[in-house]
Amino acid sequence: MPNTSSKREQPLNKSSEMGQRIAEGEETQSERGEQEKPGVRQQLEVAWELARLVDLDRRTLCNYLLAQIVALTQSRYGFFGFLNDDESVMTLYSWSIGALWHCQIKDKPFEFPISKAGLWAEAVRQRRTLIINHYQAEHPAKQGLPEGHIPITRILVVPVIRGNRVVAVAAASNKPTEYTEADAKQVNALVTSAQLILERQQADEELRKLRQNYEALMASIDGIVWEVDAGNFRFSLVSQQAERILGYPIERWLAEPTFWQDHLHPEDREKVLTLCQQAVAERRNQELEYRMIAADGRIVWLRDVVSVVVEDGQVVKLRGVMVDITRHKQAEEKIRQLSHAVEQSASTVVITDAKGDIVYVNPRFTETSGYLPEEVIGKNPRILKSETKPSEEYKELWETITSGRDWRGEFLNKRKDGKLYWESATISPIKNSDGLITHFIAIKEDITERKQLEEELNKHRHHLEELVAERTAELEQANKQLREEIVERKRAQEEIQKSREYIQNILNNSLDLIFTIKSDGTFSFFNKSLKPMTGYREEELLGRPFIDYVAAEERAEVMRRWQEVLQGIPGSYETKIIKANGEIAHVFFSYSLVKEYNEVLVVLRDITERKKMEEQLIVADRLASLGELASGIAHELNNPLTGIIGFSELLMSKDIPDDIKGDLVIINKEAKRTAGIVRNLLTFARHHPAAKKLVDINKIIEAVLQLRAYEQQVHNIEVNTRFAPDLPNVMANGFQLQQVFINIIINAEYFMIEAHGRGTLTITTEHVGDMVRASFADDGPGIAKENLPHLFDPFFTTKGMGKGTGLGLSICHGIVTEHGGRIYAQSEPGKGATFVIELPIQAALSG
Repeated sequence: MPNTSSKREQPLNKSSEMGQRIAEGEETQSERGEQEKPGVRQQLEVAWELARLVDLDRRTLCNYLLAQIVALTQSRYGFFGFLNDDESVMTLYSWSIGALWHCQIKDKPFEFPISKAGLWAEAVRQRRTLIINHYQAEHPAKQGLPEGHIPITRILVVPVIRGNRVVAVAAASNKPTEYTEADAKQVNALVTSAQLILERQQADEELRKLRQNYEALMASIDGIVWEVDAGNFRFSLVSQQAERILGYPIERWLAEPTFWQDHLHPEDREKVLTLCQQAVAERRNQELEYRMIAADGRIVWLRDVVSVVVEDGQVVKLRGVMVDITRHKQAEEKIRQLSHAVEQSASTVVITDAKGDIVYVNPRFTETSGYLPEEVIGKNPRILKSETKPSEEYKELWETITSGRDWRGEFLNKRKDGKLYWESATISPIKNSDGLITHFIAIKEDITERKQLEEELNKHRHHLEELVAERTAELEQANKQLREEIVERKRAQEEIQKSREYIQNILNNSLDLIFTIKSDGTFSFFNKSLKPMTGYREEELLGRPFIDYVAAEERAEVMRRWQEVLQGIPGSYETKIIKANGEIAHVFFSYSLVKEYNEVLVVLRDITERKKMEEQLIVADRLASLGELASGIAHELNNPLTGIIGFSELLMSKDIPDDIKGDLVIINKEAKRTAGIVRNLLTFARHHPAAKKLVDINKIIEAVLQLRAYEQQVHNIEVNTRFAPDLPNVMANGFQLQQVFINIIINAEYFMIEAHGRGTLTITTEHVGDMVRASFADDGPGIAKENLPHLFDPFFTTKGMGKGTGLGLSICHGIVTEHGGRIYAQSEPGKGATFVIELPIQAALSG
């Protein structure tokens, strides 16, 4: 039993229900006789102890209650149990220690259906205290005790009734003397007090679970749950998500009166506070979007759903949920930029539905086709057909894109005014999240100018071939190879493009480089064409000044146009840029100012190839003109030289002084040498048959050296010849070999003069096995390793702009190959270069 003296020192709290009941018990006991005071005192001590045990768990409390009931009633056994909501089952919760020890029932039950229970259950069924002092006597509710049950002599059963329901049952048994009403009242008072404690514990537990569920719910919401005072907007509640989204600890939200206001974005603060004040004044919920400054300096976009809380007719609080929509805002911004880029794109963009009917065209479509958007929306792109493409190709196109693959090709289309134009197109399917095709997108480029240039180039090429067909048959072969290479390159490019996955981003389908420049002149955005077109990676250029990548001689004009575009004046022009490998590329710019973002949008197209074609046309014309000029000059010089030679010989036959005769000999000799040069010049310019005959390689080289003697002397070129005296003749076209040797010698002269203003050329001929070999070694700058594989490619040159066509060595390679020989170069940078020509001797033997 607890210490009763210490219990009486504690004041009684009559404000609680338990204290009230205990107080009532004291008043009741005071009215009884002195003979009942020891029992009352013991009951009060138990009640005080129960009040102290309020924080213990339910089972410990019940076990203590049952032990005190058994002790107060001087019983031997007892039990305590709870009933379910419909009072149909009693669950045993506590047994007295003696009952546990002496009960021999196997598999002791803990749940007892009231409808099947025996005599003790009458207290539940009749909803009143049951006292049985003669248990062996007959009773209609008795059902007998199960085997192994402790023997019962008398029993006291007290139902605990709360409201209209029996919630628990307390029982004591086998008191040495009879149970009395006083026993029943004592037990009833104790279990009633205990029930109050148990109900409070249950309420506390339910409140704890409710709080846990509430906190879990707030934590599970992907947003900041909050509550503020409607008068000063000071926060009284903030969920933990606030620290994850904005980085500030919750304590600062609650401790700092103006924390939220202080961290609103300065541009949004006044608007947001005004809307919140309106919500309070109008008692109307609001949905806001605004920015806050996060702890790490980030700008976070929030959507705030604000609810007004009204109590007693007054707005007392605002509460709501802030959701992070930063990514959504960034996506919207990106879509606006991309949409603007599509509108400004130099490529035509057409989008159709799954049936092929047009749903969108960009402004470039109108510029190219002449049709306004409202004239084509809802119609099929076949309105552009020129009827030049077979229907089978259109069928193949449709089958390709409807099967989910990309189609690439060219169209000859018809404008609204009837004019024809060429387009290169990429058509791709657009799929939804289920993989179903919903639209098709076509990215098209007007290639009419390129087609016209190709056609013009072909015309000039044919004209050049007619002029030099017999003496430069290899040029025809080179041109044929060039056409084949162009076709093969185009086919290879198409195959490479077909192997690529279609990129959903419209910008990255553009053939042009699209980028933006901030008002301070630094790059801020690129599409995926950057590296393929320029060689730069995006991270190398972002934040860098664009002017650094413009060719030096173009920068003044570029900066002038930059100032214009900053004033809102759009434009387009041609200029030159510096690529990552240092090469200069010709490009075409179109640009405009995006006022909303104060940035300049630029669409850039590489026109280097077009410029090369234009230069090739010019060179082709020059070559043809040079041939005709050389022939005319030779004929004009030949007539006076014939007279000089004839008259000098006539004078030398006369009797004249020796000193004059010596001068005439010199005149005659030099005139003949000049006549030889003229003959070589005529030979170079004249059309020659492609027939082969036995020729002396040494003599052909000597004739070429004689033709170049003056140039070599003027430019300090020393020539060393090491001719094999027994060199076999070779079956060849002497004029074509002369063209090969003169090309190689002129190239050697050029690079030696460029390197150090003079040079030494060593020419060696030798008989090697079944070959005749001619080597031309110079002491020029040598050839870079990466250029060696391309020396004989058509139009490849390492000379400066306008100083070479890139055709010479290609023609040489064709001539030597046609003779069954081979030509190659050996070089190390800084150690000169050697060109070797090998021709087979068996060609001579076979005739």
